[in-house]
Amino acid sequence: MPQEPFELQKGAHTYALLEQLEVKPAPRVCCGSRDGMVCLSRRPRQSVLTEVHGAQWVVSQRIAQLPAMHELWWEEKFGHGLGYANGRWTGQESRMYFYGRHLCRLGEARLPSAIVQVAAGAQGWHVVGQDENVYAYSWEGRPRWQWRMPPRVERRREELVEFAMGAWRPPLMAVQEDLVAVSGGAQLRCLDAWGTELWRQALPRRANPTIDLTEEMLHARVGALRAQAALSPARMDEVGYFYWELESGRDGPEWERRMWVREPRAEGDEEGRDEVEMATALGANRQTVYVGTGEGELLAWNWQGSPQMKLRLTEGAIVSLCVDRRGLRAAQGGDTVTYFREGRISGKSSHAGQRPSMAALDQELVLWTRHASWTVDARGVVQWAARWEKPIVTCVPAAGGFAVVSGSGLYRFGQSEAMRRDEPNSVPGQALGW
Repeated sequence: MPQEPFELQKGAHTYALLEQLEVKPAPRVCCGSRDGMVCLSRRPRQSVLTEVHGAQWVVSQRIAQLPAMHELWWEEKFGHGLGYANGRWTGQESRMYFYGRHLCRLGEARLPSAIVQVAAGAQGWHVVGQDENVYAYSWEGRPRWQWRMPPRVERRREELVEFAMGAWRPPLMAVQEDLVAVSGGAQLRCLDAWGTELWRQALPRRANPTIDLTEEMLHARVGALRAQAALSPARMDEVGYFYWELESGRDGPEWERRMWVREPRAEGDEEGRDEVEMATALGANRQTVYVGTGEGELLAWNWQGSPQMKLRLTEGAIVSLCVDRRGLRAAQGGDTVTYFREGRISGKSSHAGQRPSMAALDQELVLWTRHASWTVDARGVVQWAARWEKPIVTCVPAAGGFAVVSGSGLYRFGQSEAMRRDEPNSVPGQALGW
């Protein structure tokens, strides 16, 4: 197919290109499901939202001259979307815009911090700020409640160095029905739709790491934090739990080391216990909350707080989870993806230092990197693969298959006639053998 914007490398009889659609300006963010998709495009000082009908694969709505937005979340099952203006880690407030069906603008709000994560459910939008607060809003943008992560008991020196070098992680969040799961420190907490804590579960404690860093590296990192946050030296303690100050009163510019601030103990915390950021990935469906840790462990609880699973998958951190209504489909740690079927490990694949993104289809998964996309079965065997000329924005489930957004094109793939006649079918091959 010389005229196509991709080169098919495996599985010509597995998936066929059914529809393609051009969206201009080229989308920078696309969110959607089998029922439809909404794309965010940018023009100078303004944004454009384009809604694509999932079954007919045509543009059903397009709104231009919207305020500038950097990111968009759209939940098709709720019929609501949220966009915000302000990049992460800038130390500035964020401006949020709330949308309803047919891309109608419902309201806007300001967040006093940069946005780290957004999730929909439990009667509205939930936003994790860089200040470690969870903010809840109605679908129209009205503030509902605010929840503050309890202070850590004590920061070990090793953990402080991790923060200075960028390894510190903000709280993670997953929302289902009327419940919100928040992971921060060494605790997994469950909140109801009004921000009341229902239960908490302790995550396994991590062994103390051995860290040997020079002061010059710390200076460079803290200097970068100061530049991003645009704070005066006297306020650097708001960025981290320890800080460095430039001694302007001395003859030459010198650094004075300041130790971290010992925080007050949270009520109910055990004496002498050190909390650390343990969770590196969080996912949930209606039945279960899944947590991936920095030690390579996979943990799961039901929404009543009862343990369901504990597995060690990798030596390093688990960086992402793929969860759908049926349960955990895949977990990624380092360059390895572990696949699951009915709660059990069903296969693995290695990706040579890359970290592909993942989305769950009916029977398979679609994975993609910057210029490659492929589908795998539950064993990790590649069924279909293609390499794209332009960078891939995202891949999402679509009616009868999946859609790939690359450049200004939206391409929908579905099962070929041969596959529909011969189901079930399996294409032999190695995980990376296309």
